Amino acid sequence: SIFLVNLLTRVLNIFRSLILIKASNRMIVALRGMVFNRIQMLSVSRISKRTAGELINRVNNDSSRIQSFFTNELGGMIEQLLILIAVSVILFIYDWRLALFILLPTPVVMIFYRLFRRIMHRMYDVQWRVGSQANTILHDIFSGIRVVKAFGMEHREMARYDEATRNERDIRIRNETFYACFNPFVGFLLGFGEFALLYYVGNKVVGGTMTLGEMSQFSAYVSIIYGPLLWLSNFPRRLVWTMTSIVKVFDIIDEDIDVKDAPDAKDIEIKGEVELEGVSFGYDNTANVLRNINLKIKPGEFIGLVGRSGVGKSTLINLIMRLYDPDEGVIRIDGIDEKEISQKSLRSQIGVVLQETFLFAGTVYDNIAYAKPSATRDEVITASKLAGAHQFIMKMPDAYNTRVGERGHTLSGGERQRIAIARALLHNPRILILDEATSALDTETEKQIQDALRILSKDRTTIAIAHRLSTLRNATRLVVLDKGTIAEVGTHDELIQKKGIYYNLVMAQRQMSKMK
Repeated sequence: SIFLVNLLTRVLNIFRSLILIKASNRMIVALRGMVFNRIQMLSVSRISKRTAGELINRVNNDSSRIQSFFTNELGGMIEQLLILIAVSVILFIYDWRLALFILLPTPVVMIFYRLFRRIMHRMYDVQWRVGSQANTILHDIFSGIRVVKAFGMEHREMARYDEATRNERDIRIRNETFYACFNPFVGFLLGFGEFALLYYVGNKVVGGTMTLGEMSQFSAYVSIIYGPLLWLSNFPRRLVWTMTSIVKVFDIIDEDIDVKDAPDAKDIEIKGEVELEGVSFGYDNTANVLRNINLKIKPGEFIGLVGRSGVGKSTLINLIMRLYDPDEGVIRIDGIDEKEISQKSLRSQIGVVLQETFLFAGTVYDNIAYAKPSATRDEVITASKLAGAHQFIMKMPDAYNTRVGERGHTLSGGERQRIAIARALLHNPRILILDEATSALDTETEKQIQDALRILSKDRTTIAIAHRLSTLRNATRLVVLDKGTIAEVGTHDELIQKKGIYYNLVMAQRQMSKMK
């Protein structure tokens, strides 16, 4: 029987391990997917409140810790609880007084953990935050490694990261020191029942009311029951550490989605009419960046947004793309409130070239085709030619299969921008948004792209921001923003004749050109 039970136990352990392997891997994929998808659904404003290192920590480390707890610790807890309950029942049947002696310290230990629960939560919360800060610093250093090297700041960054890791080390040592002092005391309390047991059983043996065999039998049960008790005494520590991760994960999952589709959101085919009526918006409930904006853009119009830095030009296009919702007013696309259109439908018909060009680590072809994964190679090449990118791409070692590295660091600023323009053109959008799309280009290349954009903008609504006012000469209308409001609207010639804000900006740029 002993042989068969031993064999059965080992076979069951094999099956348990196999099941746990499958369950844990499925769980980690599901958890990470759930957290990542939720982050993707959050608005830009909510995501920007957290650092990249913090978000990565929640997706990777916290989900791994939760997965480990549920697939390993939780099973062990159930096992130890079953052993504790079963042996306790046997002891109570045998001698309820002895059973009480053994289990008497347990409520005291639970009270101790209850009293120290908040302290333990706070300790691990601080440890989590410091660890996230170290991850953030590391992420920033690797992301900006060219800037670090350009300014010769390697030693400074090493010192900054060392300081963060030392800070994390000190907090970990402090937390572990607390447990190193706390756990032996808890173990002593649990062992107090054993001292009472020896006294009680010893008197019975000396008095002749209990045999040595019965004492050995009872001691065996005691040794069995103390295993689960000692295991469970360490369980709160694992639980608190896991609860910290659960809180951080559910902090993301329970986050309100401030930019979300309406229950009856619909997919539409955009023609290109954009209307802003009484639109006001401010970041973080501060002073409004835009105030009472009223603007109607007809399909096929080329609108240039002009104004000094910080007047709200990029904010305006972000609202049109519905990266944010206005605090007041309404934005309509083809006469339909933007909130009634599904975000997928809206953005699938808007092409964007942002001021900060971002390329993914991969090939040139993959970066251009990102906007339209189903595009043919001919479509990708056509978009590249229109963007003035095909010529320099073909000079690369592997042409379109050349890998550009993280953020496209192997390319010049102008090359990255032309690939970004090609990506937007491949999207074949009904509304084309250009945020300083030609700022990093030389004059000759800029003229090529401007000619291509002039042809493309005939069939689509184009909204462009440019500090080089000469690039907006062919715009249907120019919208001049000042102090968060629309100050002037008109063609280039009309605004020059008006001699207002736009006129002063043009004259200032001409003066700068003469000085150069």
